[in-house]
Amino acid sequence: MSETLITTTVFYKHLAYIGALLLGIGLAPDVVGILTILVIMDVITGVLKTWRCNGGRSITSKMGSWGLLSKVLILGVPITIALMAKGLGMDLTSLVTGVMAMLLISETYSILGNIRAIKTGVEMKEFDVIGIIVDRIRDFFIQMSQGFGDKKE
Repeated sequence: MSETLITTTVFYKHLAYIGALLLGIGLAPDVVGILTILVIMDVITGVLKTWRCNGGRSITSKMGSWGLLSKVLILGVPITIALMAKGLGMDLTSLVTGVMAMLLISETYSILGNIRAIKTGVEMKEFDVIGIIVDRIRDFFIQMSQGFGDKKE
């Protein structure tokens, strides 16, 4: 039990560091704060959903660790884009803001699905919003990079 508490404490501590990094690269404090709260709510409702739908024995520290790691990786998407843009001297504020908006929507969708599952005891099929976001961003950068090799005469 103490191992789980340490893991949770470390997660929240690092989540605060990530929030500070998001603020440091110029994202709006209210958006960063709201996203952080939604991520925490999603983790809590996700655990409760698993408890309700699959029984308490199905919750493992390994599963929890992977869930927490995936949340941290999700927050890495806007950080990576913003840092790359700063390094290239580009203004991709609109793209980063759009990604943050999609993350807010994704976390809200997940929380609502968790709440429904907690209430009914039946899990809904998840829609991988984050996968779609990452694929679209990757496609955007592929299109962008294709223009780097073109020389205008």
